[in-house]
Amino acid sequence: INKLQIASPAVGDKMKGYVPLYQKIPLKLGFYLLTDKRDNVSIDLPVSGNLNDPHFSYRKALLKVFGNLLVKVVSAPFRLFSDDNNMQYIPFDVLQSDFSAEEYTMIDNVASTLYAQPNLSIVLEAQVNYEETVKRLCNLQLQRDYYLFQHPDTDSTSIDFLTNEAIRSIKLNDKNLCQFVKQLSEKEDVHSEKEVSLVAHAVYHEKSEAIVNQLIDKRNEILSNYLQKAKGLSAEQVTVTNVEEGQLRTFQGASRFALHVMVHEEVSE
Repeated sequence: INKLQIASPAVGDKMKGYVPLYQKIPLKLGFYLLTDKRDNVSIDLPVSGNLNDPHFSYRKALLKVFGNLLVKVVSAPFRLFSDDNNMQYIPFDVLQSDFSAEEYTMIDNVASTLYAQPNLSIVLEAQVNYEETVKRLCNLQLQRDYYLFQHPDTDSTSIDFLTNEAIRSIKLNDKNLCQFVKQLSEKEDVHSEKEVSLVAHAVYHEKSEAIVNQLIDKRNEILSNYLQKAKGLSAEQVTVTNVEEGQLRTFQGASRFALHVMVHEEVSE
Protein backbone atom coordinates (compact mmCIF):
# COMPACT_ATOMS: atom_id res chain seq x y z
CA ILE A 1 0.00 0.00 0.00
CA ASN A 2 1.42 3.37 -1.03
CA LYS A 3 0.08 6.82 -0.32
CA LEU A 4 1.18 9.51 -2.76
CA GLN A 5 1.05 13.07 -1.44
CA ILE A 6 2.08 16.09 -3.51
CA ALA A 7 1.76 19.72 -2.51
CA SER A 8 1.02 22.16 -5.35
CA PRO A 9 2.01 19.89 -8.27
CA ALA A 10 3.29 21.55 -11.42
CA VAL A 11 3.93 20.10 -14.87
CA GLY A 12 6.59 21.46 -17.20
CA ASP A 13 6.63 21.61 -20.99
CA LYS A 14 7.19 18.48 -23.06
CA MET A 15 10.83 17.63 -23.70
CA LYS A 16 11.69 17.62 -27.39
CA GLY A 17 13.28 14.43 -28.67
CA TYR A 18 12.53 12.49 -25.46
CA VAL A 19 10.37 9.35 -25.69
CA PRO A 20 8.77 8.65 -22.28
CA LEU A 21 8.23 5.14 -20.94
CA TYR A 22 4.49 5.80 -20.66
CA GLN A 23 3.09 7.89 -23.47
CA LYS A 24 -0.22 9.68 -24.06
CA ILE A 25 -0.79 10.43 -20.38
CA PRO A 26 -2.31 13.94 -20.04
CA LEU A 27 -0.41 15.06 -16.94
CA LYS A 28 -1.65 18.65 -16.73
CA LEU A 29 -5.31 17.74 -16.98
CA GLY A 30 -4.85 14.70 -14.74
CA PHE A 31 -3.19 16.67 -11.94
CA TYR A 32 -5.73 19.46 -12.29
CA LEU A 33 -8.54 16.96 -11.66
CA LEU A 34 -6.72 15.19 -8.81
CA THR A 35 -5.83 18.28 -6.75
CA ASP A 36 -8.14 19.30 -3.92
CA LYS A 37 -9.24 22.82 -2.97
CA ARG A 38 -5.89 23.45 -1.25
CA ASP A 39 -4.01 22.44 -4.42
CA ASN A 40 -2.76 19.18 -2.90
CA VAL A 41 -2.85 15.59 -4.15
CA SER A 42 -3.37 12.68 -1.76
CA ILE A 43 -4.13 9.27 -3.28
CA ASP A 44 -3.61 5.58 -2.55
CA LEU A 45 -1.60 3.54 -5.06
CA PRO A 46 -1.93 -0.20 -4.30
CA VAL A 47 0.72 -2.30 -6.08
CA SER A 48 1.07 -6.07 -6.12
CA GLY A 49 3.85 -8.33 -7.41
CA ASN A 50 6.46 -10.91 -6.47
CA LEU A 51 9.65 -9.31 -5.14
CA ASN A 52 11.52 -12.58 -5.77
CA ASP A 53 10.73 -12.35 -9.48
CA PRO A 54 13.82 -10.89 -11.22
CA HIS A 55 11.57 -9.28 -13.82
CA PHE A 56 9.43 -7.47 -11.25
CA SER A 57 10.20 -3.75 -10.95
CA TYR A 58 8.57 -1.94 -8.04
CA ARG A 59 9.27 1.42 -9.68
CA LYS A 60 7.72 0.39 -13.01
CA ALA A 61 4.70 -1.15 -11.27
CA LEU A 62 4.13 2.03 -9.28
CA LEU A 63 4.48 4.26 -12.35
CA LYS A 64 2.09 2.03 -14.31
CA VAL A 65 -0.57 2.21 -11.58
CA PHE A 66 -0.19 5.98 -11.35
CA GLY A 67 -0.34 6.37 -15.15
CA ASN A 68 -3.48 4.23 -15.34
CA LEU A 69 -5.05 6.35 -12.60
CA LEU A 70 -4.36 9.57 -14.51
CA VAL A 71 -5.85 8.11 -17.70
CA LYS A 72 -8.93 6.94 -15.78
CA VAL A 73 -9.44 10.33 -14.13
CA VAL A 74 -9.04 12.21 -17.41
CA SER A 75 -11.44 9.88 -19.21
CA ALA A 76 -14.24 11.02 -16.85
CA PRO A 77 -13.64 14.70 -16.04
CA PHE A 78 -17.32 15.43 -16.38
CA ARG A 79 -17.92 15.19 -12.63
CA LEU A 80 -16.78 18.83 -12.72
CA PHE A 81 -19.99 19.78 -14.53
CA SER A 82 -22.53 17.58 -12.78
CA ASP A 83 -23.05 15.13 -9.94
CA ASP A 84 -23.68 12.63 -12.72
CA ASN A 85 -20.29 11.26 -13.79
CA ASN A 86 -21.89 10.03 -17.01
CA MET A 87 -22.52 13.55 -18.27
CA GLN A 88 -20.26 13.33 -21.29
CA TYR A 89 -22.81 14.59 -23.77
CA ILE A 90 -25.52 17.20 -24.18
CA PRO A 91 -28.32 15.70 -26.32
CA PHE A 92 -30.23 17.82 -28.80
CA ASP A 93 -32.68 17.46 -31.67
CA VAL A 94 -31.59 19.18 -34.88
CA LEU A 95 -35.19 19.53 -36.04
CA GLN A 96 -36.30 21.44 -32.94
CA SER A 97 -35.95 25.22 -33.10
CA ASP A 98 -34.08 25.45 -29.78
CA PHE A 99 -32.71 23.44 -26.87
CA SER A 100 -35.17 22.01 -24.34
CA ALA A 101 -35.31 23.20 -20.72
CA GLU A 102 -33.46 20.06 -19.59
CA GLU A 103 -30.74 20.60 -22.18
CA TYR A 104 -30.33 24.25 -21.12
CA THR A 105 -29.89 23.06 -17.52
CA MET A 106 -26.99 20.84 -18.62
CA ILE A 107 -25.49 23.71 -20.62
CA ASP A 108 -25.81 26.01 -17.58
CA ASN A 109 -23.91 23.48 -15.43
CA VAL A 110 -21.07 23.53 -17.94
CA ALA A 111 -21.08 27.35 -18.06
CA SER A 112 -21.04 27.68 -14.25
CA THR A 113 -18.05 25.36 -13.93
CA LEU A 114 -16.07 27.12 -16.67
CA TYR A 115 -16.85 30.52 -15.17
CA ALA A 116 -15.60 29.38 -11.74
CA GLN A 117 -12.48 27.66 -13.14
CA PRO A 118 -10.90 29.92 -15.80
CA ASN A 119 -8.02 27.47 -16.38
CA LEU A 120 -10.50 25.07 -17.93
CA SER A 121 -11.75 25.28 -21.49
CA ILE A 122 -14.06 23.03 -23.44
CA VAL A 123 -14.74 21.86 -26.97
CA LEU A 124 -18.38 21.02 -27.73
CA GLU A 125 -18.44 18.78 -30.79
CA ALA A 126 -21.75 18.32 -32.63
CA GLN A 127 -22.27 14.65 -33.46
CA VAL A 128 -25.40 14.31 -35.58
CA ASN A 129 -27.15 11.17 -36.76
CA TYR A 130 -27.22 12.63 -40.23
CA GLU A 131 -29.02 9.82 -42.06
CA GLU A 132 -31.83 9.58 -39.50
CA THR A 133 -32.26 13.36 -39.33
CA VAL A 134 -32.51 13.71 -43.12
CA LYS A 135 -35.06 10.89 -43.20
CA ARG A 136 -37.16 12.56 -40.48
CA LEU A 137 -37.00 15.89 -42.29
CA CYS A 138 -38.09 14.28 -45.57
CA ASN A 139 -41.13 12.87 -43.77
CA LEU A 140 -41.81 16.25 -42.19
CA GLN A 141 -41.63 18.03 -45.54
CA LEU A 142 -44.10 15.53 -46.95
CA GLN A 143 -46.45 16.07 -43.99
CA ARG A 144 -46.16 19.82 -44.47
CA ASP A 145 -46.98 19.71 -48.19
CA TYR A 146 -49.91 17.40 -47.51
CA TYR A 147 -51.24 19.78 -44.84
CA LEU A 148 -50.96 22.75 -47.24
CA PHE A 149 -52.73 20.69 -49.89
CA GLN A 150 -55.55 20.01 -47.40
CA HIS A 151 -55.59 23.65 -46.23
CA PRO A 152 -54.91 25.80 -49.32
CA ASP A 153 -55.69 29.01 -47.42
CA THR A 154 -52.75 28.49 -45.05
CA ASP A 155 -49.87 30.95 -45.49
CA SER A 156 -46.89 28.65 -46.03
CA THR A 157 -44.40 31.41 -45.18
CA SER A 158 -45.66 32.00 -41.63
CA ILE A 159 -46.80 28.70 -40.12
CA ASP A 160 -47.45 29.17 -36.39
CA PHE A 161 -46.69 26.79 -33.51
CA LEU A 162 -50.13 25.12 -33.44
CA THR A 163 -50.07 24.53 -37.19
CA ASN A 164 -46.60 23.04 -36.87
CA GLU A 165 -47.84 20.65 -34.20
CA ALA A 166 -50.77 19.68 -36.41
CA ILE A 167 -48.36 18.96 -39.28
CA ARG A 168 -46.12 16.80 -37.09
CA SER A 169 -49.11 14.83 -35.77
CA ILE A 170 -50.15 13.58 -39.23
CA LYS A 171 -49.65 9.82 -39.28
CA LEU A 172 -47.56 8.52 -42.17
CA ASN A 173 -49.94 5.61 -42.72
CA ASP A 174 -52.98 7.91 -42.89
CA LYS A 175 -55.20 6.72 -45.77
CA ASN A 176 -55.63 10.20 -47.26
CA LEU A 177 -51.90 10.90 -46.99
CA CYS A 178 -51.21 7.64 -48.84
CA GLN A 179 -53.48 8.82 -51.64
CA PHE A 180 -51.59 12.13 -51.76
CA VAL A 181 -48.26 10.25 -51.92
CA LYS A 182 -49.61 8.02 -54.68
CA GLN A 183 -50.30 11.10 -56.82
CA LEU A 184 -46.96 12.63 -55.88
CA SER A 185 -44.95 9.57 -56.88
CA GLU A 186 -47.20 8.18 -59.63
CA LYS A 187 -47.03 4.79 -57.91
CA GLU A 188 -49.91 2.39 -58.34
CA ASP A 189 -50.23 1.67 -54.63
CA VAL A 190 -48.90 3.17 -51.40
CA HIS A 191 -50.16 1.70 -48.13
CA SER A 192 -47.56 1.45 -45.38
CA GLU A 193 -45.52 3.96 -43.41
CA LYS A 194 -42.36 2.43 -44.87
CA GLU A 195 -43.56 2.98 -48.45
CA VAL A 196 -44.54 6.58 -47.64
CA SER A 197 -41.08 7.24 -46.14
CA LEU A 198 -39.34 5.83 -49.21
CA VAL A 199 -41.31 8.17 -51.47
CA ALA A 200 -40.64 11.12 -49.15
CA HIS A 201 -36.90 10.39 -49.23
CA ALA A 202 -36.87 10.11 -53.03
CA VAL A 203 -38.71 13.41 -53.47
CA TYR A 204 -37.24 15.55 -50.69
CA HIS A 205 -33.78 14.18 -49.78
CA GLU A 206 -31.71 16.74 -51.74
CA LYS A 207 -33.59 19.69 -50.25
CA SER A 208 -33.59 18.09 -46.79
CA GLU A 209 -29.81 17.56 -46.77
CA ALA A 210 -29.24 21.25 -47.50
CA ILE A 211 -31.64 22.25 -44.72
CA VAL A 212 -30.07 19.85 -42.20
CA ASN A 213 -26.62 21.32 -42.88
CA GLN A 214 -28.01 24.80 -42.22
CA LEU A 215 -29.77 23.66 -39.03
CA ILE A 216 -26.58 22.09 -37.65
CA ASP A 217 -24.62 25.31 -38.21
CA LYS A 218 -27.49 27.34 -36.74
CA ARG A 219 -27.59 25.17 -33.60
CA ASN A 220 -23.84 25.55 -33.14
CA GLU A 221 -24.26 29.31 -33.44
CA ILE A 222 -27.10 29.34 -30.86
CA LEU A 223 -24.98 27.38 -28.36
CA SER A 224 -21.84 29.45 -28.89
CA ASN A 225 -23.74 32.75 -28.56
CA TYR A 226 -25.58 31.56 -25.45
CA LEU A 227 -22.38 30.52 -23.64
CA GLN A 228 -20.49 33.68 -24.58
CA LYS A 229 -23.15 36.41 -24.56
CA ALA A 230 -25.65 35.13 -22.01
CA LYS A 231 -23.18 33.34 -19.71
CA GLY A 232 -20.16 35.62 -20.10
CA LEU A 233 -17.61 33.01 -21.17
CA SER A 234 -14.73 33.96 -23.45
CA ALA A 235 -14.17 32.61 -26.94
CA GLU A 236 -10.93 31.02 -25.64
CA GLN A 237 -12.90 28.96 -23.09
CA VAL A 238 -15.56 27.64 -25.45
CA THR A 239 -15.27 26.13 -28.92
CA VAL A 240 -18.37 24.79 -30.66
CA THR A 241 -17.64 22.73 -33.75
CA ASN A 242 -18.86 19.85 -35.90
CA VAL A 243 -17.46 16.36 -35.93
CA GLU A 244 -14.79 15.85 -38.62
CA GLU A 245 -16.16 15.98 -42.19
CA GLY A 246 -15.42 12.31 -42.81
CA GLN A 247 -17.48 11.27 -39.78
CA LEU A 248 -20.42 13.64 -40.33
CA ARG A 249 -22.54 11.14 -42.26
CA THR A 250 -21.45 8.00 -40.43
CA PHE A 251 -22.33 8.78 -36.81
CA GLN A 252 -25.02 6.50 -35.35
CA GLY A 253 -27.09 7.07 -32.24
CA ALA A 254 -28.90 10.06 -30.78
CA SER A 255 -27.60 13.47 -31.91
CA ARG A 256 -25.53 15.19 -29.21
CA PHE A 257 -22.74 17.58 -28.32
CA ALA A 258 -19.72 15.64 -27.05
CA LEU A 259 -17.78 17.41 -24.26
CA HIS A 260 -13.98 17.54 -24.50
CA VAL A 261 -12.34 19.20 -21.49
CA MET A 262 -9.00 20.99 -21.84
CA VAL A 263 -6.36 22.34 -19.45
CA HIS A 264 -3.44 24.09 -21.11
CA GLU A 265 -4.34 22.52 -24.50
CA GLU A 266 -4.49 18.95 -23.11
CA VAL A 267 -7.78 17.45 -24.22
CA SER A 268 -9.88 14.68 -22.70
CA GLU A 269 -11.35 12.26 -25.25
